[in-house]
Formats: sequence, structure tokens, C-alpha cells
Amino acid sequence: MNKLLSVIVPVYNVELYLPQCIESILASTYRELEVILVDDGSRDSSYKICNEYVSRDNRVRCYHFDQPGGAVRSRQKGIELSTADYVTYVDSDDWIEPQAFEKMMQAIIENQADMVISTGRYHEFDDVQIINKDNVSEGIYTGEKIDVLCEKMLNDSEVWATLWNKIFKKDKHERCQRKLNTLIRVNEDATCTIMTALNVDKIVVLDGVFYHYRRNKDSLTHIYKTENVESHCFLYQCISKEIIENKKLHLLNNLKVYFLQKLFMDIRIEYSRMIQTSVIKKLKRIHGLYLNPIIIDFINDKNEFELKGRELVIWKLFRKKRVVLLYVYLKYDAVKNLILSKRKNR
Repeated sequence: MNKLLSVIVPVYNVELYLPQCIESILASTYRELEVILVDDGSRDSSYKICNEYVSRDNRVRCYHFDQPGGAVRSRQKGIELSTADYVTYVDSDDWIEPQAFEKMMQAIIENQADMVISTGRYHEFDDVQIINKDNVSEGIYTGEKIDVLCEKMLNDSEVWATLWNKIFKKDKHERCQRKLNTLIRVNEDATCTIMTALNVDKIVVLDGVFYHYRRNKDSLTHIYKTENVESHCFLYQCISKEIIENKKLHLLNNLKVYFLQKLFMDIRIEYSRMIQTSVIKKLKRIHGLYLNPIIIDFINDKNEFELKGRELVIWKLFRKKRVVLLYVYLKYDAVKNLILSKRKNR
């Protein structure tokens, strides 16, 4: 089972957590590793820490970008530098259990699979630890069963479509990583994971909890930016192209529902107090969405979704470009929910 595994770690301003991350990888009971640290123009001491580990362990390499360019670019560079037949990812503020790679590599090699998914992860909230598991059974997935897995990935509550917690056969995964639009800033790992799953012949699902996911409030994942809408549009575009190329058109509706939920979330946040700008600028921002060709096509498709309540109202108003009414409705809905919440807590 002595197959080399490339562990790609995108690094950006994580000096507080990076040593724990790298130490956990180097402590792995699976020793045939090459650890590729890709520093994305960090402004703290992260790059210095990377170089310290390069000097300590000959399995560690580091690449440094002078200016930040995002996680997609970092992972693409990691794939470019990789020399192994198998690749995995660890986020630089997370860490892994010692036996994670050993058990996952055993599963992917013994079953001659293209991808292995472990079903659980530890969520680390400061001093609180919660175990979270995917809604999927352990076993071997091929053919239509892989389509079911893809459907579950397109439902955030069933299978987390993260790049970490998985190992990929490089020849099946690399093309998808390279095709990813570097402008994607959120859900970029979900985009790549789903694209890869659409292209593989066999997936092994392993019932195990090996990964510690740190809920870092300063992480880019947890900071909303107005670019998130564009990122979700690129997500929709990338995955839909892959679905069409692989002739799995029955998955398109799942993707559309997934994209619609992301769009609802973005619109709510754009209009909320989280975005501290004037109402006029918020309205202009939403108006600007109708210039996005991906959103234009999505609206013109005249998709009919099984919606009810607030989601049905939001979709009808957004589709008809009733931006002011949409703003008024969301404000009313937010106030109503606040009042109900206060009454409930009395």
C-alpha cells in the first residue's frame, strides 16, 4: 500500500493555527506523503512557518505567491506541483487524526476506487467539540449510486461536498481542479468536489471521523462579501457544464435548486444590516445582478420550483425584477421574525 499521497494545504494568514495543522499531517501513521504548502501572499508569519517545516522534514515543500489570489489558485498550484497518484487537501486552520490517511488510502487502493469520502468530522467551536456526520451509508458506489451521492452533495444537509475529508485519484481529479474559475471565492471546494464526482467510476464511502474542522470566525468562508453572488454564479456555470458533458441531465434540477438556495441566501444578506451601506446602494447592487448573464439565463429558463411561503415570494419578486418590493418584503419578514423570536423567549 506504499502509494505516495500529495497533501495540498492552501495557506493564508493563519499563523495561529498553521503549526497544529502541519504537525497533525506529519504525525500521520501513513508515512508516504508529500506535503505541499501553498502560501497565498500571507501578510503575517505564515510563510516563515512554512519554510521552517520545509527545513525540518524533507516531505514538505512550499510555494509562495507574492499577492493573494484565492484558494482556487492555491489548490491549482498544489496540483501542478504534485507528483503523487493520489491527492488530498487540508485547510490550514484545521487538523487531522493520525490514522486518517492510512484508513482512507487503504480503502481507495484496496477497492481500486477513484475517490474516498469519510463520513464525519469534528466541528471545533472554541472549547466546544461537536461530531457531525453525513447522511450516507458506508460502502462502494458506482453507476447510478454515484448520481445519488451527487444529489446528496447538492443538498448541504446530507453530504458535505468539501475537498477535505476526501482522497482523490489524481488522474480523475486534476482536470476538474484546473477547469475551476479562479474568481470563485466561496463554495469553491464544493464546486470541484461535485465536478470530480461526476467524472469518476467508483467511490468508496468510509464511516469514520478523522477531520477537525475549526470554526474560525476570521476565515474567508465565514466572511460575507458582495462577490459571493458572482462566486455562486460561477459555481452554477461550472457544475452545469460538467453535468451536460457527462450526459447526466437528470441532475440539473438538483443543481438549480442548490443554486436558488444560494441565491436566496445572498439576496437576504445583501439587503440585511450585515451590509453597512445605504438603501440606494443596496438596490443598485441587486439591480446589477440582472446584468449577470448566468442569472439572466437562469431567470429566462422559466424554472418552476416547488416553493412555498417566503421563498416563493422572494423568487416571484426577484424573477419579475421587483427590487424595491423585494427589499420591503425582506425588511418586513426580518422584523416579523424578530418579534416572534422575542415573544418565544419571554
